[in-house]
Amino acid sequence: GKSFGSKQNFIRSIEQRDRVGIILEPLTNWAGISEALDAKRITVGGTLGLNPLELRQTPDHVQQAMGEDSSPFNEKLDDAMSFLTNFFALRGIPLDDRRTTLELGLREAYKRNGITEDISTHSNPSPTIRGIMDVFEELIDAPEKHSVRTDEESAKLQSDATWLLDQLRPFDEGGRFSNLGKTSEFSIRDEDVIYLDLAQQEGSVDSSTSLTMQLLISLVYERA
Repeated sequence: GKSFGSKQNFIRSIEQRDRVGIILEPLTNWAGISEALDAKRITVGGTLGLNPLELRQTPDHVQQAMGEDSSPFNEKLDDAMSFLTNFFALRGIPLDDRRTTLELGLREAYKRNGITEDISTHSNPSPTIRGIMDVFEELIDAPEKHSVRTDEESAKLQSDATWLLDQLRPFDEGGRFSNLGKTSEFSIRDEDVIYLDLAQQEGSVDSSTSLTMQLLISLVYERA
């Protein structure tokens, strides 16, 4: 009776009010409801393109409510770094002082797409993790373009970029996380009902599940 009552309440809530519905469950018991409500179905651990670096322009009404010192850009940088740090942690690979070079690659990837603190630039196409990999390839070939003071710093950047490029290979085309290394194939802002399907995982929580769930929860939070 609990499932039946929950489904009835969910349907009524969606139909009667201006609400966004999020379904998260592991047994496909809500598959029929999601189909009836024309929900966007996302298989956790599947192949749907989800870009963890995607930055969308903040709506006008949200901008008006923000504090003067608010920075959606820095918030997105922190969110993206959290995703990447989690990727290394789940694989048991210490990032150590290479984090600074990873941050450099992340900022440079946004810069190349013309995205800055200026909110008006946030409508530009977002970079992807493969874009960061492109930055690291160039760092390996010409580290002096990004060094600040010394030759030693150039050598450090080159070494870090080589290591990071190798570690990020799973996001490249054909890699284990290739769907997380490309442009998103849907926008959560355009969906009224979203079905996060965990059935493929069969109760297991591997690195793919954790990474995808972190990204999806971040998207749901942004939508809210």
